[in-house]
Amino acid sequence: MTKEKAEEQARKNWIARLVSRREFSKVELKYFPYYAVNMEVKIEKRRGIFGPKEKINVGIIVSATGGHAAVYNELPKLSEVKPSRNQLCDATIDKEKILAKAKKEMENFVIKRIKVIPRLVKTDVTFFYRPYWATYYGEVKKGNKVYYLPLQADGFKIGRTT
Repeated sequence: MTKEKAEEQARKNWIARLVSRREFSKVELKYFPYYAVNMEVKIEKRRGIFGPKEKINVGIIVSATGGHAAVYNELPKLSEVKPSRNQLCDATIDKEKILAKAKKEMENFVIKRIKVIPRLVKTDVTFFYRPYWATYYGEVKKGNKVYYLPLQADGFKIGRTT
């Protein structure tokens, strides 16, 4: 998404203006931290210890700022960029909580879709930043409450899974 499209969406977003009670003021490119957790899971097709066992891979993407998790089929194409320090947002959630959140999301996904209890075999974790257009509402200055709406700049949509 381009900066112009982000500005256009921010100006049209009546919910953000209603919640913040402020008009759109500016847009900045920010990079938010994420973890991609790829889990190898063993499942049993039938009940009992003699049932056929199968391994599947489940990918979970977890926000390191809000802790929101979702299942993904394929990660967005990752590329190397050199953002300035003020464009990077810091991770506020530690890695152990991220892994616990990813495991819970994986269990919910497998139980809901396959109707079996999964056993975790192996976990691979990748840390990366995703670009967002931070669209601000109202005056942005130190000491004021800041209202902003992040819009995905890379076009990769994360939907709700459970």
